[in-house]
Amino acid sequence: MRQINLLILFILPGIFSFAQTGAVYLTPHPADVTQSGVRIYVDISSDQCDCEILADADPNSDPLYIWSWFPREDRPLVNGIDVDNGSWENSNENLRMSRDEDNPNLWYYDFLGLSPAAFFDASSEEFSTSGIHFLIKKKDATGTVDLKSTDLLVMPASDLAVNTPEPGFDLELEQIASGLSRPCEIVNDGVHGDRMYILEQPGRVRMMDLEGNIEPEPLLSIEPQVLSSGNEQGLLGLAFAPDFAESGHFFVNYTRSANGNMRTKVARFTAAGPDFTTTVPGSEVTVLEFVQDFSNHNGGQLSFGPEGYLYVATGDGGAGGDPNNRAQDLNSFLGKMLRIDVSELPYTIPADNPFINDEEALDEIWAYGLRNPWKNAFDEETGDFYMADVGQLDVEEVNFEPAGFEGGANYGWRCFEGSDTYNGSGCNGDDYVFPIMEYAHQNQGNGSRCSITGGRVYRGNVYGNLVGKYFSVDLCSGEYWVNWQEDGEWQEFLSTNTLTGNLVAFGADLSGELYAVRSGLNGTIHKVKENCSLLATEISLDVNVLTASLTGEEYQWFVDGSPLTVTDMPTLEIDGNGAYSVFVSTSAGCNIASNSLEVTTLSTADYAGRQLGIFPNPAGSNLRIVPADEFSGSERMDVSVFGVDGRLMMRESRAALSENGVELDVESLPAGFYIVRAEGAGISASGTFMKE
Repeated sequence: MRQINLLILFILPGIFSFAQTGAVYLTPHPADVTQSGVRIYVDISSDQCDCEILADADPNSDPLYIWSWFPREDRPLVNGIDVDNGSWENSNENLRMSRDEDNPNLWYYDFLGLSPAAFFDASSEEFSTSGIHFLIKKKDATGTVDLKSTDLLVMPASDLAVNTPEPGFDLELEQIASGLSRPCEIVNDGVHGDRMYILEQPGRVRMMDLEGNIEPEPLLSIEPQVLSSGNEQGLLGLAFAPDFAESGHFFVNYTRSANGNMRTKVARFTAAGPDFTTTVPGSEVTVLEFVQDFSNHNGGQLSFGPEGYLYVATGDGGAGGDPNNRAQDLNSFLGKMLRIDVSELPYTIPADNPFINDEEALDEIWAYGLRNPWKNAFDEETGDFYMADVGQLDVEEVNFEPAGFEGGANYGWRCFEGSDTYNGSGCNGDDYVFPIMEYAHQNQGNGSRCSITGGRVYRGNVYGNLVGKYFSVDLCSGEYWVNWQEDGEWQEFLSTNTLTGNLVAFGADLSGELYAVRSGLNGTIHKVKENCSLLATEISLDVNVLTASLTGEEYQWFVDGSPLTVTDMPTLEIDGNGAYSVFVSTSAGCNIASNSLEVTTLSTADYAGRQLGIFPNPAGSNLRIVPADEFSGSERMDVSVFGVDGRLMMRESRAALSENGVELDVESLPAGFYIVRAEGAGISASGTFMKE
């Protein structure tokens, strides 16, 4: 597994407002210092600036100023335009900056609508050779320099993407509901896109809309029959039948006391009413019930798999260290993942359950060797199955089953805690399945790590960067992990920020957007969002197609700092050389700029080979192209004219005339040298000409 640490710089065309982590740069990029519209940016939170001491500057009462000394130490008046610097006159020491509206750490200067070359009265060669040398400073009301940055340098044509962006995730929580009593689960019913259901451990199922408004009357209230005095007891699981829209059936898992024993009970209820907002009185039917050894480690989650069977997560019976070795005992329901068919009651055993023909094992068992599975989830798109299992003293883990897995896996407890040996007594097998992710208990984040809360795979539409990623969090430290596969290899990202503690569950609405549950006597519900600050997009080239790595709603492509086109696709077919970049707008409102990719594939060398006859050369308003003999069998011939920089200037499709050739109108082309490429019959030829 790979842990990824992040250092990301973004490039952003200057016509957009944005949130980014950057340094010191010009926009557009690369910048043409002979053109107007160039803006210089400084991120005062960046390592390059090293000027966090300026963070309290105010654009109105306490602004920042640029003091530049190259390319000109003393900037003269240009066309009578002076600099608005209050009472400090006109000089390179007093270029008053503005602060970006969306990012308080980002300050900029606009060169008064002039080109930098005109502003400094300097040549483009001076800029390209040595760049702009400057610092930024803050003055007090008397004009005395109060604080200043280190010396800074920006190069108009330098490649700003000094680090290749790596996957980064910056999750944050938006609280939308509160006042819940020990909430421990949040699910949707597969039918109502505007409704979520929240379990309260004392014995209630609450209903909430997507904005966090909670219905005063619960769907279900069974407090008198629920044993919830212990922290790991109570109403623990909820799942809606695949045919809920027709049957109204839903299933719960709760602990209760009977005959002096604590028991786990899985029961079915039936919802009533036109919108299924109440429960039919007396509709409870027992599905499955078994005795627990101790008060803790009750698991409890219920979920339906893609094949329509009910999965029941059970803990090892409690105490510590699984003293009765229940997790390895195939004649015990404890420490298992059970799988049953509840389409009719009493339940039946699916024909492909792994132990159905084993007389020494319970037919209901799908997997074993679990300590206290706390939140499992199916990937709604692939059917892959993730199971987070709480550790004993040292290791938390996530286990994984790919879609179509045959079942029967032994995940190791109590023989192993994660992949570490724990207790070898009674461990006779050698077919243990070890976790795809594990982490050790240690002092991290806001507190000591203590217990994993399993999450889900994101399949929403708002945060394209998160799609296909599995999330989990530590209950105490609030750190979160992101796991995904690339080319069959598991990748891992560990957060540098935290979501704070006591997160006990994640759920998704029908659109795939994620919600988090924070437990407590005043429990809260939160929307899971991604902060824009760590998002990155990288562009790559395959032949003549550029691809942006970040999923978005809109892609503004650029070449050499000039806008090309806006599309809703992450790809762009290009016809010429240049420095390409893209600006991605996501559905979450993030605006992210890519690296700048220099394309040089369309060069004269690419057209070497078959030669075209080009007459006259030099050309005036018309040009005749005589193709090679190999084109004689072509029904059509495509002719493209490129500038020497590789940019497509014109393209036409004509009948291929082997004797008379093709005539082109090139009157609109500026004077200069050009490359012509002809394609047809599966072959190509090229030539060059000069336009007078």
